[in-house]
Amino acid sequence: MEGLRIERSHAMLPKRDRSHVFETLSRNILLQALPPEWLCRDVLERDYGVDLYIEMVGKKGLLTGHLIAVQLKARQKIRWRGRTRHGLVDWILFSGVSAKTIRYWMALQVPVFLCLAEISSRKVFFAAVKSQVRARYDRFLRYESFGFRFFRITDLTNSFGCQGLQTEYVRERGYERFVYRVHDLVAHHARYAEMFRSAHGIAPDAIVPHTDWAASAHLAQTCIAILKYLGGNSAVLRLEMEIARLPKVNVLRNPEPNGQVYRATLRLLHPAFTRCLNEVKRYVTRTQAAYWQSTDPAVYALCSTLPEGKLSALAHTH
Repeated sequence: MEGLRIERSHAMLPKRDRSHVFETLSRNILLQALPPEWLCRDVLERDYGVDLYIEMVGKKGLLTGHLIAVQLKARQKIRWRGRTRHGLVDWILFSGVSAKTIRYWMALQVPVFLCLAEISSRKVFFAAVKSQVRARYDRFLRYESFGFRFFRITDLTNSFGCQGLQTEYVRERGYERFVYRVHDLVAHHARYAEMFRSAHGIAPDAIVPHTDWAASAHLAQTCIAILKYLGGNSAVLRLEMEIARLPKVNVLRNPEPNGQVYRATLRLLHPAFTRCLNEVKRYVTRTQAAYWQSTDPAVYALCSTLPEGKLSALAHTH
């Protein structure tokens, strides 16, 4: 009778939900995977799509204010697709994320990452939310839910995965700057092309107005920002090194003949200008066509009119 009473009393006790167990385990896995100096801040109201904020701490423990919004999911075991020899490009589609939640994520002023913990292996993987939505924006618009791709290579339990997270963070954080530079390039590409053409008539001993120098410097910054975002880091490094080798010119305090240096500067900028026009056209009208058509139709229309493959003819200086 005593044993029966104990069994009955146990039957009256609450039982911990499996999802709550997974939630605790996944959070522990994520915290163990991240660098110990990083800060993790829980969100009390989790029903809105963000479970915690992560602040990446810089060198010597300096707080950077670089925040990442994270929603954390968990599975007992992930069934990867691909099954390649090393597994790095194996992937899984995590579906069923509501469009309402995604719209909230896209409106946040910080990069957002969806993290998926595998309980059996105690590993956790990340997906950059905003870039994946932009890349498949047509699907996002058509359906009430959306799926995110996770890759084995994004495993945060190794240093390579953590470095990848930081790279994706920096790229997303620079997205608004990239958009601004795209606007500048597309809206003023004819003016920039004329700047290259007019360089033909500038004598080596001419004094180039500081406004022309300012325009060339602005174009250089635009090209560098666009190439960096689109992955052309080697081209950026080469351009910056070549510009640094040119003689220094002070166009405000001590005007002196600088036509030769100005023309040399434009010769260095021309390949970057041409490449940026081609890559921006491809990115806006092909890679992310649905996104730009929906969110920035004016820029999409301008990019559509750029003559692909003939852009180098717009500006050529010897």
